[in-house]
Amino acid sequence: MNGAWSTTAGPEVSKLMTDKCLASFEFINVMGYDMNNEDHSPLWFGTTSINYWLNRGVPAENIVLGMPLYARPSWMQYRDLVKLNAANAYQDYARTSPNLSYYNGLNTLREKTTIALKKAGGVMFFDVNEDVDWRDQELGKYSAVSEMYDTVVNAEGLSGVDKNNYVTVVLNNHILEFSKKLGLGIPFLDNNHRTMIPMRKLLESVGAEITWDNASKTVTAVKTFPATNEYPAGKNVTVKAAIGDSFITVNGMRVNMDTEAVMKDGRTYLPARAVLEAFGYDLSWSDASSTVYVKAK
Repeated sequence: MNGAWSTTAGPEVSKLMTDKCLASFEFINVMGYDMNNEDHSPLWFGTTSINYWLNRGVPAENIVLGMPLYARPSWMQYRDLVKLNAANAYQDYARTSPNLSYYNGLNTLREKTTIALKKAGGVMFFDVNEDVDWRDQELGKYSAVSEMYDTVVNAEGLSGVDKNNYVTVVLNNHILEFSKKLGLGIPFLDNNHRTMIPMRKLLESVGAEITWDNASKTVTAVKTFPATNEYPAGKNVTVKAAIGDSFITVNGMRVNMDTEAVMKDGRTYLPARAVLEAFGYDLSWSDASSTVYVKAK
């Protein structure tokens, strides 16, 4: 089936598909690509395509979102773009010659997969042969299939409500595992629309050492940074956060927050932005898929 530019007005060829015909399919593959060159397959196109077919009455579990592993107008394959420059794996554009390349990198593919997990039944690639070989010792870590598999595994066992509230955390371009099976807690958005991330996995992932004081319900995280011209002996950053407080301390200095650390299901959750910025990370947010991107400055 074709993708759609609008949630209610699909292309003419899609209108030819009658409701009776749609009801006879076990599932439909939605071609969320080939719109045009620079807008070959943007994130919003995947969302509107899913919503169009939902509005046509197709059950969510019967909708499979198609994602491209090739570029336009160059028609280069994803695997060749990655071989050309590994940084291309995380971009949606490459200045290739003789034609430019507009495509879906891992971040966009991951976000589309997350959206499909929440609103549809799954995803498919056109086509999987254009992926890098996951067995390749040098380039295998950029495999689109492997990255989407990890995205799906993270959501296994979650209820529909939990999936809708689920937050994906991407640290330095790699997805952090917060699965129900792992049992370390699941990121979520609090009532202030702030990203709350399980304390231990978050802080250990950025190289901080953690201590917990049960009496005061306070977590202390310390990270040692290497020597620089400004700090020849290196630098320690100490962050303290207490359950219920709307502030943290960074090397003894108070930093106010518009939310607070909480306990949920016996685990400590910390506001991602305040804590990670204290350790020198930049954060960005994609509302379309509830994804937080964390990168070292």
